Amino acid sequence: MYRTLFFVIVFLLTASPVSADETKKLTSAELKDITSKMFFSAGYSTGWNISYHVTWLPNGTREVYWTRGVGPSHVVKSVWRLEGDTVCVKNEDWVLERCGEWRKNGDRIETWGKLAQNGYFYILR
Repeated sequence: MYRTLFFVIVFLLTASPVSADETKKLTSAELKDITSKMFFSAGYSTGWNISYHVTWLPNGTREVYWTRGVGPSHVVKSVWRLEGDTVCVKNEDWVLERCGEWRKNGDRIETWGKLAQNGYFYILR
């Protein structure tokens, strides 16, 4: 079941992105609600041009399974935390932590850095 759902989501990721004007920045309360329980997501990184599947856990850890670009067996473990209206992530192989806002755009959540959209994902729960 998860495999079928995952492929449907990956198919949806090929849809053309919409403009930033149509997005709503998520507040700290909305971020706390989303991240208070385990969820799965499938997304697309605009910077790296690859698709991924992520398991987020409420204990502040996550695992990213890259599905295109670096091979299906590549897993990256990381930690995450909320800081106000931003989500900060530090992968095990990164020196620095990256923080950015999440914006809701229909059923899609976009990740934004300082000046631009970094990628987007769909919550699969």
